[in-house]
Amino acid sequence: MATTAWRDLALDSNGDLILTGGDLRLVQGTAAIVQECRTALGLWAGEYPFDVEVGTSWQTILNTKAISDATITAEVRRVLLDVDGVGSVDNIEIARNTVARKAAITEPVRGNEGAVLNVPTVELGVGV
Repeated sequence: MATTAWRDLALDSNGDLILTGGDLRLVQGTAAIVQECRTALGLWAGEYPFDVEVGTSWQTILNTKAISDATITAEVRRVLLDVDGVGSVDNIEIARNTVARKAAITEPVRGNEGAVLNVPTVELGVGV
């Protein structure tokens, strides 16, 4: 399947719909897959009322004292591999700032066709 088959409504960095001249804008191809990755990582389990099973376990992870990088990595990998169009998630990097109690997670993602997808770094806070 070609990546151009993926289409979605375009969202800005805040998750709001993008309008162009009063019309909803579409995103397609690898940009649509990247947007879905960003959306999947930002959705907390139980937040989506039509399917409370979907989403990340950030609530549990962020409230766990001394959470391991392996636990965070496993959750990021699980969520991203559930996104249609993602073929692999390699070498997840976690940069912790224990003073600010934050972590930046960089997740190199490859699409089904092998193309590298530029998924934005995820920033987590509290309890990491």
